[in-house]
Amino acid sequence: MNLLLNSAIALSAGAALQAVRAGEHPRRFYLLKPLTTALILASAALAPPRPARGWVVGGLVLSLIGDICLMFPGNRAFLGGLGSFLAAHLAFIAAFSVGLPPGLPPLWTVGLGCYALAMLTLLWPRTGRLRIPVAIYGLVLFAMALAAARAHHLLGTPASLWGVAGALTFIASDSALAANRFLRPHRRAQLVILGTYWMALACLVKSLH
Repeated sequence: MNLLLNSAIALSAGAALQAVRAGEHPRRFYLLKPLTTALILASAALAPPRPARGWVVGGLVLSLIGDICLMFPGNRAFLGGLGSFLAAHLAFIAAFSVGLPPGLPPLWTVGLGCYALAMLTLLWPRTGRLRIPVAIYGLVLFAMALAAARAHHLLGTPASLWGVAGALTFIASDSALAANRFLRPHRRAQLVILGTYWMALACLVKSLH
């Protein structure tokens, strides 16, 4: 089942990215984009029972809703997607925190903080009326990465390392999305955004194994 599902995820993602490469988004893209996330969600639902599984599944459901919102133009759809993904990151934070005592993240995350501050400084004058929602989202995304880093610092397992990989790849994907929307649009940006996004979700699912 896992091999079949993983093959379906790879085929769906590849077809969606090929649709993006074609330029104008054909109809199949609007099916393949949420389908790929839904297949990753199914993979998480079939993962071994763990306390964090429910939180990860919930985060992926919210990510799927965000996917659908971001397929539509306009600020209202963008805010819907932003809110959905913000809630998803809160679910991922809960997943990374299950069963762990309070504490500080490792020292290397100072570099992440510097990166988050630099991105916020760069985006702040360019986001207009969206600057507050974008700033709040960025802080929650950063907190999700800190939670993943702290979990790996305490646990030191291959699964927790996959969680860190997922969080960092999510930051890469959202950075590309923000740069494309607010800084300098690029016609091939969606390839990077979607490729890293689905890679991030796959890593988060892998952290359940």
